[in-house]
Amino acid sequence: MEKLKNHIAALPTIKVGGETYLSYQAVTNAVAAFLYPEGAPTHPTDQIDEAGYQRILETADSLCHELGYVEIVKLTPPEVPLNQMGLYWSTAPQPIPEPDPVVIHVGPGRVEMMQDGLLLDARLSQLGLDEVTRQHFKIPVTASDGVIDLMHRAVASDWPNDYKGIWHDCVRQAAHVTAP
Repeated sequence: MEKLKNHIAALPTIKVGGETYLSYQAVTNAVAAFLYPEGAPTHPTDQIDEAGYQRILETADSLCHELGYVEIVKLTPPEVPLNQMGLYWSTAPQPIPEPDPVVIHVGPGRVEMMQDGLLLDARLSQLGLDEVTRQHFKIPVTASDGVIDLMHRAVASDWPNDYKGIWHDCVRQAAHVTAP
């Protein structure tokens, strides 16, 4: 194994941002060629089974760690030219990004949105939606101005749409989503 380790250490590396990277594919190919030389009757390299492939990967992992390569990273343009894009062994672990802080957005409430015309109480609309709403819900149901706008456009289209039919589809889907 020392011979293989020396062979891997001699493989060409690339430097990106002060870090040294070793091609994952080159390491895997070197280990496969070492463990299963060409013409070996027990394991021709084009017929390596799952156990053989697992052995190649584990050997490559072990030797790379001994050589100081601790992590596999993907390098892509603009870090490397397109023809060098791929997986590489890295000498330094990639920093774990800090999670984004939890942000709760608080906006206007339902009443304010109704007053501003951004929500429509389906029971009070002139579109005949109250009857359909009562078929599915016993609570007040509101629709955003965007939904109402889409309904207006659907009814005005060449398709035979009507407000009650579209609203029935909307509240039926909402009832399925909110059902326990």
